[in-house]
Amino acid sequence: MEPQAHARISDPDTSWAAAKAVTPDITRKQQAVLAFARARHPDGFTDVQLQEHFDDASSTYRTRRRELVDLGQIRDSGERIRHSGDTRRRIVWVLARK
Repeated sequence: MEPQAHARISDPDTSWAAAKAVTPDITRKQQAVLAFARARHPDGFTDVQLQEHFDDASSTYRTRRRELVDLGQIRDSGERIRHSGDTRRRIVWVLARK
């Protein structure tokens, strides 16, 4: 779990704003996924490649990628590919343009 600053319920709104300001907007795992996306730029990556890169078959990194999509950091390229021996077409994810 990422470190997060807190404010007490009785604290004024300025304390809540200060706590939010010093808490990172994205987690370490999200940062790692974003770094992977940057390394794969401009070709992009699929969730299969993401899981292989992090050697993690769980949904942890796919979930972090989804969160980055929701934050506007990563987007669906519109491209679909198949991996060797796989019949499913996979979304190619790329960095979102700012």
